[in-house]
Amino acid sequence: MLHFRSLMNDYHLKDLSSKVKSVLHAKKKSGQYLAAYAPYGYRKSEEDRHKLVIDGESAAVVRQIFQMRQSSMVYGKIAAALNEKGILPPRWYWAVHYGNGSCKYSRLWAYATVRSLLNDDIYVGTLTQNCTGSRSYKDKTMIRKPESEWISHEGAHEAIIGPELWEAVQKINQAAKQISANNTPPQASLFTGKLVCADCGHPLVAARETQRRKNGTVKHYTSYLQYSTEE
Repeated sequence: MLHFRSLMNDYHLKDLSSKVKSVLHAKKKSGQYLAAYAPYGYRKSEEDRHKLVIDGESAAVVRQIFQMRQSSMVYGKIAAALNEKGILPPRWYWAVHYGNGSCKYSRLWAYATVRSLLNDDIYVGTLTQNCTGSRSYKDKTMIRKPESEWISHEGAHEAIIGPELWEAVQKINQAAKQISANNTPPQASLFTGKLVCADCGHPLVAARETQRRKNGTVKHYTSYLQYSTEE
């Protein structure tokens, strides 16, 4: 009897999960924005919570970041420039303007945050969803889905970055990736998995930088930064 009940409960959970996923998939196909938070530079419309509208203050910072990248500034220097100006990073900006004013994450921009932002086509008006999902209704581990399953809508919302600036920045990003690909194969850093942020407890990731000096010598540096998935 208990085994039969277990089977019925399992069937019910599987059926419920399938129905929820079906509804969410239909909403994504229709172009509705379903994430809990709006990406940096945008906010959710008061008339339609599934529609993105430009947030003036943060959108100005996004444009500034793209312009700095267009001038060939590297990700780390862009993050440093933003921190020097005292500009709040995405999570803190949302907390101050739309949340309770407090956030457990670092108040500093990170290399990874800048890199993610500069490679996100949300800023040219394209809404791409269904990129990640759980393994199954039993296993909630999040996985990256193949691009064939992604759902994209061009012109889904007003763009912050124009096409010319976007293309110029993407060429710089691709060139940087190519340089990285031509370097020696990546190796695990000495303290990978051992260092965590003192403020939020999240693991730190290694960022390598090569400095070429005027006298011809080359110096290699490794720094550890807080990883962020902020857009």
